[in-house]
Amino acid sequence: SLKDWLTIPEQALSEVTNGKLFYDGLGLMTSARESLAYLPEGVRLKKLAGNLLLMAQAGQYNYARCVSRGETASAQLAIFELVKSALNVIFLLNKRYIPYYKWTFRALRELPRLSCLEGKLEYLLTTSNEGDMAREKQDIIESLCAEIIDELRTQGLTDSPSGELEDHAYLVNDKITDSTLRNLHILCAI
Repeated sequence: SLKDWLTIPEQALSEVTNGKLFYDGLGLMTSARESLAYLPEGVRLKKLAGNLLLMAQAGQYNYARCVSRGETASAQLAIFELVKSALNVIFLLNKRYIPYYKWTFRALRELPRLSCLEGKLEYLLTTSNEGDMAREKQDIIESLCAEIIDELRTQGLTDSPSGELEDHAYLVNDKITDSTLRNLHILCAI
């Protein structure tokens, strides 16, 4: 059901659709895997829109606010949220289920689109939030967002010239053809 697709963890879908089948005499597992091969397009777009909005909030808005107030720990929490959402966005743009968190960076390196962002994401996670480093991280955040926006445009999911991910989140949500799904809260699939 739509509710199932919106709530089942992608790592569970990744687990059930990957790996070798050594025997499936009745074809039941093969059939199940085929039906779960990937998210319905509307669900993918809803998840994408929600994660883009979270990226915007954590990276383009809250990180700088935390840094300006000297809240370096809170700034790092904003970075964690940004990176987590960015990883989800990258996997969604590749139409691949995101795996369990400890395998995410390894799987990221094998993706055909946006795998080049791995270094930026790792840098954001592993560096401090003070002085020049914080300013450098803000530049990296904007660069990361710009590369994701470029991919959204390449895939025909947005045509806005805006550099704000929030604007693109709502445009992606507007691409959902099922009005019930489109009109659900933008974060309902997160």
